[in-house]
Amino acid sequence: IKHHTAHVASVAAEYDLTDYIGIAMDGLGYGEDGGLWGGEVFSVRNGTRFTRVGHLEEQPQLGGDSATIYPKKMLYGILSKLLNEKELLSLRLFNKNESKIYHTMLQKNLNIQRTTSTGRILDAVSAFLGFCEERTYDGRPAMILESRATTPLELEPIFSKVNGQTILMTTPLFDFLLRNKEKKEKLAATAQMYLASGLYMIAEKAVKRKKTPLVFSGGVAYNRMISGFMLQHNVLVNREVPPGDGGICYGQAYLANKEQEE
Repeated sequence: IKHHTAHVASVAAEYDLTDYIGIAMDGLGYGEDGGLWGGEVFSVRNGTRFTRVGHLEEQPQLGGDSATIYPKKMLYGILSKLLNEKELLSLRLFNKNESKIYHTMLQKNLNIQRTTSTGRILDAVSAFLGFCEERTYDGRPAMILESRATTPLELEPIFSKVNGQTILMTTPLFDFLLRNKEKKEKLAATAQMYLASGLYMIAEKAVKRKKTPLVFSGGVAYNRMISGFMLQHNVLVNREVPPGDGGICYGQAYLANKEQEE
């Protein structure tokens, strides 16, 4: 039973749901394709039939899991889609040695994974805004980002379609950050609302087609700004078990029982 299906199933179990749309937002977990997921929308029927209907844009994660500790690695990979090596250096976010190593990794596709993780996007935003360059405890970059956020700027989510799935593009978010980089506190809020509203919009379309409840879980549900947005839009969240990894076993047990019933 995969990480993100267990996340949304933990909410379904609390509300005794078998048909629903689920949003999972967290750090990392393996998906059905063996990739690193973390920003997913599922259509679920009969309790155990999961269909991935949308997700965040895949982004390069330089150095594998070390990018969770040093979020500038994640940031460099994303910004490399928008800027060349010289332009990246001019931002003064990376020193020459870092830039050379990261650029070589990207050119040679060396030790790079791709991920749809919400947590890694939040980390990269935190690094871009100068809030956090090293994770010294779980969730630190995203927590500092949340604490610094004020009022979001207007930024409509941008989507693409791939193989019938709706993709919330995150590269345009960083393009927006580059063009408005002086407004740090507002950009902190903008990034969080972009991710929350974008994944919600994907899920809402699926709900209208299926006419089913909408649930939300994952480590990012600890973020009050994002979970607050979901609650304002009548999305169901965990009440009795943790939305993060502490609630995964509950979702796994629920799905395992449902599969045995079949």
